[in-house]
Amino acid sequence: MKISNIPTNEELKMLGAIIQEQTDFNGGFLADFFGADFFARSKLTSKSAILEEMVNSLRAQDIVGADFLSSVLERERLGSTVLGTGIAIPHPLGLMAKDTKIVIRILDKPIKWGQKQTIQVIFLLCISKNDYEEAINIYELLVGLVREEYLEKLANLAGFKEFIRLAEEVLKKK
Repeated sequence: MKISNIPTNEELKMLGAIIQEQTDFNGGFLADFFGADFFARSKLTSKSAILEEMVNSLRAQDIVGADFLSSVLERERLGSTVLGTGIAIPHPLGLMAKDTKIVIRILDKPIKWGQKQTIQVIFLLCISKNDYEEAINIYELLVGLVREEYLEKLANLAGFKEFIRLAEEVLKKK
């Protein structure tokens, strides 16, 4: 783009749009896929009880059907869903959701998840067929959280707004 020594209003608008595009880290998906309704701290200590409680929060809003929990549990039997250290990303075997939502639970104390791993943070992935391509942003966020070793910050989050601030921080680094 060529800009005059004294930019015109049109050139300033174009420059503003370019700057906005370059600085937009695609955090818009956070508002679409994450919500305060699906974020909570938990005292539960059983993997199955936690998963059931998380899925029930989705069922209460008619986002998933009755077979969602059994699919998540079947996927858990097939292999570990622990991502890095202390973070689990359980999900069903397929794209079974009406809407894409991520349910987050921060456990008061780490629990055993699988045979050898312990976790304290759970992101239950609930992806719809319509959002499959855009869901790559969710995976980038989760990988960023693991790569940057944010477990301690995640474990100490008190509320959803703090999670969003942390997520935006991670996304801006990518």
